[in-house]
Amino acid sequence: MQHISHSYQTIYSELAQRALDGAFTSEFSADGRFITAAVKGRRYWYFDMPDGQGGKKRTYVGPIDDPEVTKRVDNFKDLKSDIQERRKLVSTLVRQAYLPRPERGVGEIVQALADAGFFRLRGVLGPGLITSN
Repeated sequence: MQHISHSYQTIYSELAQRALDGAFTSEFSADGRFITAAVKGRRYWYFDMPDGQGGKKRTYVGPIDDPEVTKRVDNFKDLKSDIQERRKLVSTLVRQAYLPRPERGVGEIVQALADAGFFRLRGVLGPGLITSN
């Protein structure tokens, strides 16, 4: 088994955080707004987006008491999708740390899961395993 140095582990952690932030910003348009709503005594974040016909489309974001979700909502205006920087991090991990690059088909499947909200709703992937909390 290959040992991965602490510096490359740190780069990977940075990449994971940027990817999560990037997915959050790409999922919610600047045209909409975050709101809170109470459901059965608990408060949740929702995102309201104009539907172009005078109404709105509401999307569930997560519980208001989840500090990670609330932090992203609070920082939404500041989050920017930095795909170029993320690509540099991936390139560093592949070329210098000799980590494997995922197959193209795997990336497309993971992207489809992300687009469907699987990870936003705390889904987890593992070897031969797909679960949702």
